[in-house]
Amino acid sequence: MITFNDLKYSLYDSDDRIPFLQKLLHQLGNPDCDYKIIHTAGTNGKTSTSTMIAEILSHNGYNVGLFTSPFVIDQGEAIRINGKKISSTEIDHYYSQVATLITDTLHLDLLKSISKFEMILLIALLYFSDHKVDYVVLECGLGGKTDATNAILTSEYEIFTHIALDHTDELGNTLEQIATNKAAIIRENSQVIVAPKQNACVKTILSKQAQAKNASIYFAETHANQTKIDFTAEYQYDNLATVLQFFTVFDNGKIKVDDCLAVIRNFDLIGRFQQVHQAPPIIIDCAHNLDGISQFVKTVQDKYQDYHKIIITGFLKDKKPLQCSDCLAQLKADFIVTQPDNDDRKYNLETLYQHMQANSKIANVSLQQDSVMAFQTALQRSNSQTVIFVVGSFYLARPILRYIKTNL
Repeated sequence: MITFNDLKYSLYDSDDRIPFLQKLLHQLGNPDCDYKIIHTAGTNGKTSTSTMIAEILSHNGYNVGLFTSPFVIDQGEAIRINGKKISSTEIDHYYSQVATLITDTLHLDLLKSISKFEMILLIALLYFSDHKVDYVVLECGLGGKTDATNAILTSEYEIFTHIALDHTDELGNTLEQIATNKAAIIRENSQVIVAPKQNACVKTILSKQAQAKNASIYFAETHANQTKIDFTAEYQYDNLATVLQFFTVFDNGKIKVDDCLAVIRNFDLIGRFQQVHQAPPIIIDCAHNLDGISQFVKTVQDKYQDYHKIIITGFLKDKKPLQCSDCLAQLKADFIVTQPDNDDRKYNLETLYQHMQANSKIANVSLQQDSVMAFQTALQRSNSQTVIFVVGSFYLARPILRYIKTNL
């Protein structure tokens, strides 16, 4: 029997997948129509923004589903209701339901018909329907127009976090092309919220698409109340500003700013500048593109200037690894270059290592093929003044987090 893990990672390069996915949803009874949807897109900040919104709604009495990607430790993280992960048994149940539809009803080859991301999305939409949620916060996986999540029939709100250059092979080589792709999730008569500090062309494209869809659009700005929250990562303040703008619009401002802040004070998210150990301090940040790495560098410069820093890093080949490493080189640190856990998309480790060795700003860089061994090396080299950082990919963070959970 074909299992969930046998499915391909992505079919993004295939023809437009939306009509096929909508056909599947129709055959499954259109579970996406059983609740109201808050659809989020952007380059960075989607999961943080989506999770904040879901937690605030849940704390205010709503039954809330949350779909995010990619997961950091286990697949169940992608699908939650009121913060509780879906179980592996429930994943298997809905997987069988979708697989049976594809193979027995539509008589298609399962491996050739659906990707892993598409399957977990359909599982989520069914799960949320069966558990009668009020709202679903639905995070795009890649882009917008042809992203699997855009197969939904309608959404009440669309939220755009910071939009920058990423996934250029799939979404386009310019910011205008990428913004246009993401803007395609805007639905008729919906309400659109846009994160602060967007490029002018992004604002123009989103505004034109909102106007074409008769949707209302709101641009978030730095919020005076956000200083009441002490985030370690500077980029979370922009995400918070987006969230607070959303709640001025949601249900005519029913949930007040102070109610939002009361929830966010306890906000913690796996892999987003997350301190996972105290002595030595170990910080995991899943920044994986140039925009995210730039934000990581700024936060480290602001918060950890006087510490001895060991940075474990590695990138996927489609994430501009050389440019990302050059950005990291702004930090005075010891670097350990290693390999993210993704054979299909891994970048040549030796090439990255040699590039970083040649960078005059980097005084000390070493190479370790295995990411867990790289982490063990960092532990051995640490002292009382050391902070260990892991940055570059979810696929780099995952095995290290699992090791920490088991061994530290």
